[in-house]
Amino acid sequence: MIIVEKIFFYFLNKKNVICNPFSAHDDHIDRLVNYWEDAIQMNTCIMSVSDHDLIFAMTSHLPHLVSYALIDSIRLSNSSVKDNSGGGLKEFLRLSGSNSEMWRDIFLANSKEIKKLTNMFIGELKKFSKDLNSQNSKKLLNKLQKTKNIRNRIVKAK
Repeated sequence: MIIVEKIFFYFLNKKNVICNPFSAHDDHIDRLVNYWEDAIQMNTCIMSVSDHDLIFAMTSHLPHLVSYALIDSIRLSNSSVKDNSGGGLKEFLRLSGSNSEMWRDIFLANSKEIKKLTNMFIGELKKFSKDLNSQNSKKLLNKLQKTKNIRNRIVKAK
């Protein structure tokens, strides 16, 4: 019984996304939604496969990919980096500590959307780099403030 309670607690009030790639009948989808919401008490939403792939590429897949790339680029073998790493780096370390085989499979399965977002991300990094190279304080501050406002709207929406 303890295992069942732990499993139930893990899913309690969590979000569950349901996609219907095989055009299952609406009654079957409704039964599935009712099960997740009533029996397990999850918050469910239904979305298309393409919306799912884009949204999760933005909100999960790209952050994990960036985490792996960042950790690979800074080479934590230097003891002064390890001794002085702060909270920001620790979040990247947490993400890059995820199951490698699972993330390989996710990256390959959703590579179309992840490649688009990776290219957009590289473009944003280049803009930051350009502003740093030109020491454009005003442009850099405006970008940071704009990004912080977007971040605050995302946090508020949760």
